[in-house]
Amino acid sequence: AMAYGGGVACLCVQAFGEVRAGRILGAGADFSTFPGAAATVFMIFCGSPWQLLMYDCQVEPPLCTEGRDCGSRVGAMVFFVLLKLSAQLILFNLYLSACVEGYLEAWALENSPVGHGVFDRVRDVWMEFDPKRS
Repeated sequence: AMAYGGGVACLCVQAFGEVRAGRILGAGADFSTFPGAAATVFMIFCGSPWQLLMYDCQVEPPLCTEGRDCGSRVGAMVFFVLLKLSAQLILFNLYLSACVEGYLEAWALENSPVGHGVFDRVRDVWMEFDPKRS
């Protein structure tokens, strides 16, 4: 996921590094440098208002100087929707792999020589020392 985020940050610097600042772009998000783009991509992955950032990257004349600080209406829309979709799929795969790993650990525990009775006994002894479950 980190390598993916780094690659996406490089793409953002190339595609939107020169786009004029808007409501979100420039204030809390930045694609002009790699560290700023990496932080912005992380914010998008965490659920920040990526739609507003997409609208900022769609700026067109007369609100910008053509050839200098304009964005791309279709390019930004395609890029941000695919970015959000792929990020959600990656996070879902991470969540699913953690669930499967937990299931496999529980299955291995059932087949281990240390049975559930041992864990029940440990819990009972612990409750003697921590009756309020703090």
